[in-house]
Amino acid sequence: MNINLIVCISGILIWLLSFLVMNSKINAQKKNLAAKGKNIPKAETSFGASLSLTILVELLPIIIPMKFFAETVACVCGLLGGYIVLNERLINLKKADSE
Repeated sequence: MNINLIVCISGILIWLLSFLVMNSKINAQKKNLAAKGKNIPKAETSFGASLSLTILVELLPIIIPMKFFAETVACVCGLLGGYIVLNERLINLKKADSE
């Protein structure tokens, strides 16, 4: 198997794993807010778009052939972007809980 394909597949799997972990934390925070009777703030419209773009960045090396270094950078950017978007959502929910 080609090393570039291994990097792409591992990047997608790590993105998916981090998404599942962060999503479970977000859902737990939402349940916590609901249990306290507080309003759950809606996600910003940029949340969905940003999350979609991180998926696109993860899939970009599969769609467009790249050199190994560029492919690795694209995968890391997708992972970091996904983490930032999901972490921002979690922070917004925790901020609503503290108010």
